[in-house]
Amino acid sequence: KPVSVSCQDNGIEFMLLTTDVLQQEQHSLKVLCLKKQLTGLVCSGFRISDRYMDQLGDIDIPCAFIDMRTPDSRVMDITINNQKAACEAVSFLLGRGRRNIAMVNGRPEADVSLLRESGYRMALARAGLEIRDSRIVMANFDDLVAYNKVWRLLQDDREIDALFCASDLMAIGACRAIEDLDRSVGRDIYVVGFDDIPIAKYLYGGLTTVRQDFYRMGYTAGQAVFDRIEGAPERRVDDMLYELVVRGSAPK
Repeated sequence: KPVSVSCQDNGIEFMLLTTDVLQQEQHSLKVLCLKKQLTGLVCSGFRISDRYMDQLGDIDIPCAFIDMRTPDSRVMDITINNQKAACEAVSFLLGRGRRNIAMVNGRPEADVSLLRESGYRMALARAGLEIRDSRIVMANFDDLVAYNKVWRLLQDDREIDALFCASDLMAIGACRAIEDLDRSVGRDIYVVGFDDIPIAKYLYGGLTTVRQDFYRMGYTAGQAVFDRIEGAPERRVDDMLYELVVRGSAPK
């Protein structure tokens, strides 16, 4: 929606396109752009392994990616500093006296997963704590997968006193697992999520989470592409605002 609002504000037509692995095999990114007669492209939800990521250099129209970095320097990246945000979230847990912090990550082919894990590791290293790979689980940004992974993790490692989750959806699954093991979210185990989705403030005393301004990111992406169409210089934006919202799942 914010991309379409940006287009509307600048008097240009907006078209929503979806793609999957099969479509990317059938039609190249260049062919797609030519077929749809696109003059600009805003992308979101891609994975590092997607075929179109290797074809960015084949298109000659302005392109912006939301919430991920891209390998092509001509593409405008509209994202927060995920590594820094994750480091701050884990440092918050450390500041609350938590020393056995595990991470529930998304999927290895997602750029934000790599960056948020890097931030997690950075915070622990700065605190002089051991980084245990066994305390990092991949849950595919899915609440049910997160539930199962966290349930097993907490059974195997009873020392864990906090979880940093790379998305709120996974944090919700993690909280369910904690409660099903007769432990208390926000007391026995602190939980921090990422994104601040609308339901986050209503569950488990409210999820403590990293809030991203998705509206601003989308609008900025649309505006950046329009400005490039109009001849403005290319730019990369990785300083979008975020904030740690503290609620009951990891209280002060």
